[in-house]
Amino acid sequence: MHVLIAHRGQGSRNGLAEALKGRGFDLAEVDDGGEALEFLLGGDVPRVALVDWDLPTIEGPELCRLVRDFHLEDPPYIILLAALAHHGDVAVGLEAGANDCVRTPVTAAELRARVEMGRRFVELPWGQPDDAAAGRGAPSDGLFDGGITASLQAFIDADPAGSDASRDDGPARLDALLGDRWQTV
Repeated sequence: MHVLIAHRGQGSRNGLAEALKGRGFDLAEVDDGGEALEFLLGGDVPRVALVDWDLPTIEGPELCRLVRDFHLEDPPYIILLAALAHHGDVAVGLEAGANDCVRTPVTAAELRARVEMGRRFVELPWGQPDDAAAGRGAPSDGLFDGGITASLQAFIDADPAGSDASRDDGPARLDALLGDRWQTV
């Protein structure tokens, strides 16, 4: 799987690359937001991108916004790296289109876990044929084959439409329908 490391500092790029070595990733490294944008919109798009907040040319949050504005069919999973100066801006990075925002410095173990999370996310069968056509059935643990789904539907159907009645008995009614699979606090 292709992973892009976009960071202005050579030492930081080396450290990020070292943390991911031996994990089966094909790593590409850039030190500029413009170069990162070319990679992320090019033909062989990296599936996961580690993007520094303070990139020259195009800063990390703006890079995320630009990539999302292109509405790619298979967009990369972008992990924005927020240094100490940007720790309070994590929400800004996520709102800009990052899938994840990691406060740096980050341990190698956490970085690997977040990249693996990104890998799992991009490998989900988004846009694939429905599960039955693809040979994948819905989970058969009793939760979806008439279990919870049917119970929830019965709960919804039992509630009179447009009723202004108090909802205080909602969790108890749901608890009665679902039995041991539902616990109220």
